Amino acid sequence: MDNTNNFPADNFYFDSSNMLADGHLNLDINNDDFYPSLNTQTPPPTFPTQVDMLNYDTNANMVMLSPQPTDYNMLSRFPTPPIQLPVQRMEYLATKAMPTYEDGKPYNFQASGKRTRESDGGMPNKRRKESVSADLLNGIGFRTDVDALERRLDGYIFTGTYSANEIEQELDNYTDFISDLEDLQDNHFLTPLQYQNLKNNLNRLKVSVYPKITILQNELTLKQNPNANVFPAAFVLVSQENSGPIREKIIIGNFVLKLLVSPHATNLNFKDVKVNISFIPCQRKNKPPTKHRHKDIENSKAVLGSDLTAIFRELKFSRGSYPHMIALRFSVDVSLTYNNRKYVKTLDTEASKPFISMTNTGLQYQQATGTDLEYSLFGDNNNEITIQRLWNMFHNQFLISTDQDANIERALSRQDFDFLTNCKIDMSQEYITRSNYYDMWDWFGPALKKIKYKKHFLWMFIKGFLAVFLTREEAEQVISNKNDGTFLVRMSVSQVGLFAVTYINDKQEINHFIIREEFIKSQTIVDFLINADAFKNILQVCFDENTNSINWVTHDKVE
Repeated sequence: MDNTNNFPADNFYFDSSNMLADGHLNLDINNDDFYPSLNTQTPPPTFPTQVDMLNYDTNANMVMLSPQPTDYNMLSRFPTPPIQLPVQRMEYLATKAMPTYEDGKPYNFQASGKRTRESDGGMPNKRRKESVSADLLNGIGFRTDVDALERRLDGYIFTGTYSANEIEQELDNYTDFISDLEDLQDNHFLTPLQYQNLKNNLNRLKVSVYPKITILQNELTLKQNPNANVFPAAFVLVSQENSGPIREKIIIGNFVLKLLVSPHATNLNFKDVKVNISFIPCQRKNKPPTKHRHKDIENSKAVLGSDLTAIFRELKFSRGSYPHMIALRFSVDVSLTYNNRKYVKTLDTEASKPFISMTNTGLQYQQATGTDLEYSLFGDNNNEITIQRLWNMFHNQFLISTDQDANIERALSRQDFDFLTNCKIDMSQEYITRSNYYDMWDWFGPALKKIKYKKHFLWMFIKGFLAVFLTREEAEQVISNKNDGTFLVRMSVSQVGLFAVTYINDKQEINHFIIREEFIKSQTIVDFLINADAFKNILQVCFDENTNSINWVTHDKVE
């Protein structure tokens, strides 16, 4: 039978795309190897089935599996008849197909149908704080836990069978996950890949898991009090392509929004999606922000499609907000029927990640980037952070500013970071303050801006010909005992935004030369170095990941 056309015309859908995440048990019931183990009263469906619902029948000693049709975004109020599998067969398939934790322990199935860990003493979803770092950094165990949480929520939404205590437990699980991730961000030095993994997990929890918990809580409330001011739906900003400093009248990237609706609601109606602007004032500037209105955003119309998704592809800011930040919120008017009552509400997304709309990129980029990073680090009210949080977020911003967020060629090393912090921050103190952060940024920001925008600076940095992160004394130590004419290029510690050449002259003396703006005003830095007779052989810095050490390679400057 073809189940794809079995859904009632007035049915509405809940987004269940995450049901396809790693960790699901895929059973093809058309497979000859699988079919003999079925114990069903009706012929098997003729389409592959994704197993999501696990219910244990104590009388028959059977695990009940509710199949989903090929279109996994549909959650019908009238699911197809369940398939039954003997528990022993189910446990065998689970051991064979379900993912394991990093310690090799597989899931097992209890009579409740909830997945548990043998090492957790049979307690569902018990988190082990001491293993959370390994889980996240390995990228397996932590994701598996979140997969299990989200599948349980999908099951509650699909069946409509759950208790207040169960949803409260899932909210506690969600809170624990968020706490674990924030602890990692604040107390561990992460690699760029680990930090990206952390951000992805945080985003998934906030845009996919939490809205489902909210809908379940609201459904419970409406069952007890139909007049309560809650709604069995949520409007979610699923993703945004960019954030931070951006030039006015430039497309700011895609925004994907999703309307999540209880599958038990009917008569769904909605209007066009609206965009609203909110301001986040810059704490360093006393100038009040200019009031922006809806018309200050171009191409701000979008409609929800049949899949309840809206995408803004060409949003632009029609004027600047510098030095203040802008956050966007999206809203949609929704009406629906739930338990034979009509409900109407304007649903809003959470605020987007902030932007700073610049009118002059060259003049405003440094301050705009510093403000954006400060807000990420400290938020509105926090005035102290850990050095680990500074490393993780500063490193992330550094890779974005040097166009390496998609393909990393020269990341910061811990030695580089120590140089930046030790030059301007008293590292004997326990926490980093806003003032400490700006002492470092006001010194390093101009150099980072030059690396990003000045011709050939970025290329030289990526290739290691801008050593950058060396003090005067460290540079002298590196270049000592080299041939005359050997030189390296580093960032000046004393001259903000300028670079210096440390070189050996023809008398085997070490000299230092500041590259002032007038020297590279009418020529590139490459031309300047080539035309200088005293500079013959340039030192290239190379980082050896295997030994975690820095090597120096000498090149003729005209190579």
